[in-house]
Amino acid sequence: MKFPIAFFLVCLLLVSCTNKESVKITAASPPKKEESQDPRTKVERDSIRIMNAVKILNVVRESPVIDPKKIDRAPFKSMDFDKVVAYSYDGSHEQLKIAPGIGETRASSMKIDLQKGLTQEQANSILSLFTYKTTYDPMAAMGCFEPRFALVLYKGEKSVMQISVCLDCNNTSSVPQLQAMGDGLSKKGRKAIIALCKELGFPYGELEN
Repeated sequence: MKFPIAFFLVCLLLVSCTNKESVKITAASPPKKEESQDPRTKVERDSIRIMNAVKILNVVRESPVIDPKKIDRAPFKSMDFDKVVAYSYDGSHEQLKIAPGIGETRASSMKIDLQKGLTQEQANSILSLFTYKTTYDPMAAMGCFEPRFALVLYKGEKSVMQISVCLDCNNTSSVPQLQAMGDGLSKKGRKAIIALCKELGFPYGELEN
C-alpha cells in the first residue's frame, strides 16, 4: 500500500513540533535551589531586636540636652528636638533608617558600630553645615549611596529627623526632606564631616579630605 508524499510530510512536521516542545519544557524547569534560612528561632531574633533597641535608647537618654533656639540656621532653630546623636553604622542594602524604639524591628538588622550624643556646640556646627549652598557640589555626586554616618534628631526618645551621609559617593539624604540639602558634598562639606567623625572617633574620620 502506497502513502501519499503529503502524508509523510505532515507526520514529519508533527514529530518535529513535539520534540521542540519537550526541549522547551526541559529548559524551563531547572532544579530548584535550596534557600538558606536563619537558624535562629523567633524568640532568639526578637531578643536581639530588643537588646539592640535598648542600647540605642540608652545612648539617646544619656546624650546632652540641645536647645534648638541656639542653632544658628533655619530650619533647625525653629524645630522641636532636644537631642542629636551621631551614628557610625552599616547602611548598605537599603538599611537606612536607624530605629530607636523597641517596637521598631529594623534596628535589629542594622550594624551600628559607634554612637555618640553631640554637645550643643557640635550640633550647632554640623547642623548649620547642611544649610549652606557651599556645602554641596552636584558635580561631586556619584551613585552608590551606602551611608556610614548619620545624625538623628530626637525629641525625648522619638526620632524627629535623620540625616544620612555616604562619603563613598558624596551623597546625603534626610527624612523628612531638608529643603536646603543639595546633591553631592563639596570639598568643604566632606572636610567638615570628616573633621566631626575624627573628633568622635568614627571611621570616616580616617579618610583624607
